[in-house]
Amino acid sequence: MAAKAGPASLLLTIRPDGPVRLVVSLPAPPPSQPAAHFAGPAGHWTIAGFASGRHQAVFPLPRNDSTLGRILMILSGGTLDLGPGAPGLPILALPESGAAGRQWFDCARRNVTGL
Repeated sequence: MAAKAGPASLLLTIRPDGPVRLVVSLPAPPPSQPAAHFAGPAGHWTIAGFASGRHQAVFPLPRNDSTLGRILMILSGGTLDLGPGAPGLPILALPESGAAGRQWFDCARRNVTGL
């Protein structure tokens, strides 16, 4: 799944045999220890990550039901930002994903759970 807002973007990758990763590409360097804050109508969460390269923050996620819940919240729409420790970085506004998002989630769920 990918989302873009001006010079910032989000990429959520789920591979059958690899890690689940949320990567945020930014127009400016992220904090050395970024935290992603998501808030939307389906709920909110915060996860810790790390800076990768000059303009990326990477947030690894475990392969479990909690991650699937976080993904569902993203697909329901909301905002993602790197918090008050990252002044000047954009906040990503994510719309509700609709039918395409539900279809993508079905594939993601199979990759995470193996079912």
